[in-house]
Amino acid sequence: MFNIALPYFKDAEKLAPSDIGTLTALKEIYARTDDFETSNEFKNRLEKIQQGETIETSYFK
Repeated sequence: MFNIALPYFKDAEKLAPSDIGTLTALKEIYARTDDFETSNEFKNRLEKIQQGETIETSYFK
């Protein structure tokens, strides 16, 4: 199921790189598929947003 959902979340992140729901989903998908390096990248992005920063550049561009 994660592999089916992943392309849609990638597209959503490209459109809104600061969306907390999308970043959380991507973090979890990558963690559950054992890609901890990418999961940590999204964890870091979430922490920045929670501290009030804005991310304007997509990870996937």
